[in-house]
Amino acid sequence: MVRRPLACTFLACALLVACGELKTGTAGGDAGTGAADDDGSSGSSGASGRLPDDQAKKDAPPGFGPGPYGALPSGYCCKDDGECRSRRCEDLGGGKMCRDACRSGSTCQRAPELTWTCDNGGTPGDEGFCKPSGAFTCIPAAEFELGTRIAGECCSPTGDGFAGLECIGGSCIAIDDNPYVCNHRCVQPKDCPSGFVCQPITETRKECIPANRPYVCK
Repeated sequence: MVRRPLACTFLACALLVACGELKTGTAGGDAGTGAADDDGSSGSSGASGRLPDDQAKKDAPPGFGPGPYGALPSGYCCKDDGECRSRRCEDLGGGKMCRDACRSGSTCQRAPELTWTCDNGGTPGDEGFCKPSGAFTCIPAAEFELGTRIAGECCSPTGDGFAGLECIGGSCIAIDDNPYVCNHRCVQPKDCPSGFVCQPITETRKECIPANRPYVCK
């Protein structure tokens, strides 16, 4: 400035086969998909595949803290799961703090304040959550500067703890060979902008996913 369960559910596996591979630019590196909304609707982004403009730019101006979608990355103090981009807020001895999803230690690194590891048991590809290498006191949420890019805008998968931080939702994804775009978490369809659908990614997290493929970033 996302996360797959250790064993995918029947629904997640079926979606993976039917819709393609979801790649993320946050600490998770998920494989999942999203083409159908919770109510079964497919949404529309137009024949060109360009994602429409998002009203969030005027409704949620850049600022500090978790923001409107819960974008806090690992290490920042949190009150509940909803403030964290990976929806994981735990007390690790230094106050309740966010923990990013991960599949390797490299995705947990964010110099200079974080030299964390991934607690996935050392099994490549399995999902875990970033954890401090030693004693760590959470960073006040008010010190986190929100990204400015909204859903549908281009973003970069940096492969470390900075990935997705340029996005106001703290998340950067790509489906199959389509470009990486900013997105954010959702609870229900109306939480997503036009051109996106609210798709279950894990048992505990849903994300706004581009409705159509191919698509382009803005």
